[in-house]
Amino acid sequence: MTVNKAVGGSVTRHKVARVIRHVMHEALSELPDGSTWVIRALPAAGAVGGNQRIRDDVRAAVDEILRAGS
Repeated sequence: MTVNKAVGGSVTRHKVARVIRHVMHEALSELPDGSTWVIRALPAAGAVGGNQRIRDDVRAAVDEILRAGS
């Protein structure tokens, strides 16, 4: 996972990273063993009140990739 400085200051970047980690932890049981994922947070992820949007976006991406791989 990478959260660029364009997302915001240190506190904001770490908040975004925590949200992404939490969503990915919830999705671990669905992911293929040994798979590798790269997640890059875009600057909009640092927007005020964006936690739910980050969750929704990461979950949607995971679902889309899993559907494509089936």
